[in-house]
Amino acid sequence: MINQGISALINSPIEPAALPALIDKAHQAHIPVVIGDVGVAGKYDAFILSNNEDGGKLAAQYMIDHLKDKPGTKEVLVIELTPGVAVGVPRTKGFVDEIKKHSDYKIVASLNGLNTVQGGYQAAQNTLSASPNLSGIYATNDPMAEGAVQALKAAGKNGVKDVFLVGFNGDPPALELIKNGEMAATIRQDPYGQGKSCVEIATKLMNNETVEYSDPATRSVFFPVKVIDKENADQFVQK
Repeated sequence: MINQGISALINSPIEPAALPALIDKAHQAHIPVVIGDVGVAGKYDAFILSNNEDGGKLAAQYMIDHLKDKPGTKEVLVIELTPGVAVGVPRTKGFVDEIKKHSDYKIVASLNGLNTVQGGYQAAQNTLSASPNLSGIYATNDPMAEGAVQALKAAGKNGVKDVFLVGFNGDPPALELIKNGEMAATIRQDPYGQGKSCVEIATKLMNNETVEYSDPATRSVFFPVKVIDKENADQFVQK
């Protein structure tokens, strides 16, 4: 593509570590490089990603708001993404930082859910055994939240009434679980909006126009996320 003389390069890399050589080659040909979500490396020109830390904060605030009338200390499990997954750290940080502001909440476990349904199931099952009075679960992606739903079912519990479960992504299976009352909420990303933003920013770079970064130091543009629960899930289910 670079050899064909493209005007801009937009990439959403499976392996961000492979980016630097590609970016250098593009820049030698005066081609701007825009990275969409996932992760980055090298001297890219713009990085468009979900506001993952804000999403974690929203998840905590939503959980706190809905459990405010529950007496005593609320025990919470955090199911993390595998170390090395770039979005995992801010998603966890946003949630934990917000929860720590409230003395009646206690994070009893923060476990690696291996990014999978099975990993989420195992993390939830292990924690339910050790902490039978668990009040909430925050899973940093929806497949792990799906696994947590299965673990809750196996323990005779519900992901809204018994243990308040919040995921992250807005994946179709999670939306169905939310509609069916088996999971409280998820933090929805907007891949379509991010893709559109990538094109808009690439166009600005091609035209030597100024790009307004959310974080100029990392040339990042944070894309907003939102809470999806039973009240609005229908709006986002693909027909």
